[in-house]
Amino acid sequence: MAKPTPNIDAARQYIFNCHAFGNYSFYPDGYGSLNSHSVKILKKNNWRSNWHDTKPTLEIEQLVNEGMSQQHAELCLFLIENRKLFDRATAFGDGRVWENNAASKWESGNFIDRYYVLAEWTFGETAYQTATIKTAVKELRQMREAHLPAQYEEYQYYGPNIPYNFEQTLENLDNLISKIKPYEELKAHFKDNKKITDVINRLEQGANSYNPYWINSSKKLDRIMSCLSKSIDKGENINALLSDKESELSKAIDMKRITGLFFEPKEKQTKSREIINHLPQI
Repeated sequence: MAKPTPNIDAARQYIFNCHAFGNYSFYPDGYGSLNSHSVKILKKNNWRSNWHDTKPTLEIEQLVNEGMSQQHAELCLFLIENRKLFDRATAFGDGRVWENNAASKWESGNFIDRYYVLAEWTFGETAYQTATIKTAVKELRQMREAHLPAQYEEYQYYGPNIPYNFEQTLENLDNLISKIKPYEELKAHFKDNKKITDVINRLEQGANSYNPYWINSSKKLDRIMSCLSKSIDKGENINALLSDKESELSKAIDMKRITGLFFEPKEKQTKSREIINHLPQI
């Protein structure tokens, strides 16, 4: 039985809220503000069901204890704490920003899209694609320089104005992302473990193939690389994880890329598991 993850679920629901950015962003048929990839991500994460979810109060330790790596947890909290800033980047009134520049309205959707590129990585959907999120952060900073002031204060009728420091926040995000191991570096970390290397290389071949035999190779590779990244953060022994059938890494290794075939018995080992069990360790 899967371990309950109430804190991760609360974070996911808040981040993937269909009204996260007000009326400017979440009516793709009418406004076209989000590109199709973002819309797919939002729908996949039940965006409309999360309509009135409130901002959760979470600590890194709570997310880590439920299975997130330290780096995933840090980025998750960043996305929660700065969602309002992304809202302001889209909608506030200023002569230099998107809403007052018709030619830049498409950039508004691109800005939000990068938020969901980061969110997708945070929740493990594209965990090994570190180059993608680093590119997303670079593009956010470029868009900020082109379209947004370094700082802004939102006027409040009652109470003090709300400050937003776009430049510093994106610099903080850049520093946060810089700590994440690139995919090739993560792969190289396990170069002396032939079993892991063979599994990764085989799934890489499948992920780059158009042959239907290799369906879901990239999904399985994502899951395995995410588990390997977490194992480094936590200082876990890889061989012990591979021997423990209940570990997240073992479950990733045992994930069947193709399910429901009547001629394939459920108890049949995956090719990845065969490599782990039978290849001599060098």
